[in-house]
Amino acid sequence: TRVTYKALDASHLAQQYILQDTPVPFAAADEYIQYTARTFDIWPLWLCPLKPTPHPTINPFPASGHGASSPLLNVGLWGPGPKRREDFVAVNRELEAKLVEVGGGKALYARTYYTEEEFWRIYDGGWYDALRTKYGATSMPSIYDKVKPGEEEAKKSFRDLVLGVRPLGGLYGILAALRSDEYRQSRAARGKWIH
Repeated sequence: TRVTYKALDASHLAQQYILQDTPVPFAAADEYIQYTARTFDIWPLWLCPLKPTPHPTINPFPASGHGASSPLLNVGLWGPGPKRREDFVAVNRELEAKLVEVGGGKALYARTYYTEEEFWRIYDGGWYDALRTKYGATSMPSIYDKVKPGEEEAKKSFRDLVLGVRPLGGLYGILAALRSDEYRQSRAARGKWIH
């Protein structure tokens, strides 16, 4: 997965595609799926039950405790989004608001468009900061720093325009992933854990 995201980031396609795993309580699944159908019209959806994870945890259960003692349904949305940056951010923010409304959350491997204050209210910033302090990790980027869009995503350059031409962006992304340390490390590790 890390190599795939390396390619996606390098290609700049992450700025045009909705790529979200969104766990929701089973009781809210129908409402949420109807919302995603109306708003995104992305098909097929990835539907995968998730077994409960005891608290404390940050992912996939938000701090509100919804789903902490019962299974959730992960609804994977992976498809094209609006091309204009403003529209893309707006539809992602709307998705995040709907998730909060139905008691769901986001799997934190993908971009999040919450403000930092919203993010830590949802994902229990106090618990997370205490954990970082306990393990001496406060000098490292936080999970929010890792999943928020970078400032460079808001700026369009000539390179962005070129990478926006299909299939140039995808080909560039694949090349960048193949040249990356992540790819070499994953190739070197292949089979080491199989006994």
